[in-house]
Amino acid sequence: MNFLLLIFFILFCCLEVHAKKIMLNCSITDEIENNKPAKKKKYLNKNLTIYYDPQNSWINDLEKNLWMSEFKDDFGRTQITFMEDNKNVNFRYQLYFSSEKKNLELDSLIIFEKFGGHLSFIKNYYNFSNEIFFASEIQGKCFKN
Repeated sequence: MNFLLLIFFILFCCLEVHAKKIMLNCSITDEIENNKPAKKKKYLNKNLTIYYDPQNSWINDLEKNLWMSEFKDDFGRTQITFMEDNKNVNFRYQLYFSSEKKNLELDSLIIFEKFGGHLSFIKNYYNFSNEIFFASEIQGKCFKN
């Protein structure tokens, strides 16, 4: 009986820790625009805060509730995918020009390595012909606040 209680306690603690929201403080190491080093460094001497909320399938530079209030008009033309395993978190946000979701306007991908803390945040902007006209990526190292 004590053994089962111990297992239950361990599982409960692990799940509770896993479900909490986590703020990550990310030091940006690389800024890339159209596959070249960015000329204007937006994050030079600045950090980026990333909100990781596995319970709500979310990782982004805006908290989910704030994002939902700011972009509520875009819900009908948005597709979000959240995938997580023991090593990585992948978050894809796709915004389409219309609610038919045929042509992308923005494809945003966040890849976060849980153990190393490496972050890659990629954004591709599309024209009406579904061709990328601007691509940006930031890479960095993140730590829990």
